[in-house]
Amino acid sequence: MSVGRVQYGLSTALVALAQSAIANGYQVGLFTNNHTPAVTDGLSAFTEASFFGYERQTLTSWLVPSFDATSGTYTLQYGGVLFEGADSSDQEVYGYLVIGPGNLLIAANVLAGGPYPCGTPAHPIVIIASEQLGNSP
Repeated sequence: MSVGRVQYGLSTALVALAQSAIANGYQVGLFTNNHTPAVTDGLSAFTEASFFGYERQTLTSWLVPSFDATSGTYTLQYGGVLFEGADSSDQEVYGYLVIGPGNLLIAANVLAGGPYPCGTPAHPIVIIASEQLGNSP
């Protein structure tokens, strides 16, 4: 199989993921427990944020996949999801979840350098959801 075909296949898979996410109303949420996501995790492994004004945000569009020739990976990125609360105190946010129909966990990622405070008007968080496919080492 040629490199061009592999690249095309990865790009096509990410575009299909983006189209499915939009068509099926995938949502982004925040989690507040100190947990490192594992492949076998379900939504029950995470404690979802509960500050006043919090609600999951629906993904509506994705940026065009980009290819990194050095690592051999394609990255698909959502433009940005804003979470801001109206609570009087913050919750510590460790990461974000991508949730599909029927509360199916699609992806979970830890926020680098976290946790971060969120919940009060002074501490909004913008999540730029990103999914990556590529060559395994």
